[in-house]
Amino acid sequence: MTWILLIIIAILILLLFDHKRKTKLITKKLRDILYENSRERIKFNNLNRENKDLIKNINILLDRYQLISVDNKNYKEQHRKMISNISHDIRTPLTALMGYIELVKDDSISKEKREEYFDIIDERGNALRDLMEEFFQMAKIESKDMDINIEGVNISEVIRQNILTFMNDINKKEIIPKINIGEEEVFVLGDKKWIHRAIENVISNSLRYGYEGKVLGIDLEEGKNSVKLTIWDKGRGY
Repeated sequence: MTWILLIIIAILILLLFDHKRKTKLITKKLRDILYENSRERIKFNNLNRENKDLIKNINILLDRYQLISVDNKNYKEQHRKMISNISHDIRTPLTALMGYIELVKDDSISKEKREEYFDIIDERGNALRDLMEEFFQMAKIESKDMDINIEGVNISEVIRQNILTFMNDINKKEIIPKINIGEEEVFVLGDKKWIHRAIENVISNSLRYGYEGKVLGIDLEEGKNSVKLTIWDKGRGY
């Protein structure tokens, strides 16, 4: 009877030792995978059912961790590029602005030339302000710190309002507007403020960078289940 008890005790010790050994191996493997950010996963050969379920769940967590890690890396890279682009976009008009300010300080220039420089400074200053506003709105969108009110919007009227807003610039730059929005009012679902902002930005960019083509076109087409708005010019790259 005693020898049977000894055999049972020995078997239990071996099982406990084997369980401890496998636990150490699993722990070490998990540590290596996390440290090296490896795509390798823990194998569960020669394990009991409970431990197999545990390893399966650990591997699922590792898969999710890997996806989060990749997403985080991509986000950081995109954020770095965005900061670099913002720095470049701000530095270019700011450098030009400072250059014209220095020219205005020259007492030898004529009154007409000084007024011309002041007009350019005003234009570049407004462009820089608009650029900063765009970056601010972009930051709000990225952080989801913005309110969107979905409603029926008369996009035909929004377009007309924007055309009137930019009419002075259009006439000043001798640009021919080619507006084709139809006679009937067209409605869309969206946030009126953001639709207005989007159209305003595109028209502003077209007047700023495509004015050399002397044409600004706006086409509005209503389909069965969609509306297509095209704002175009004949500037560089046309």
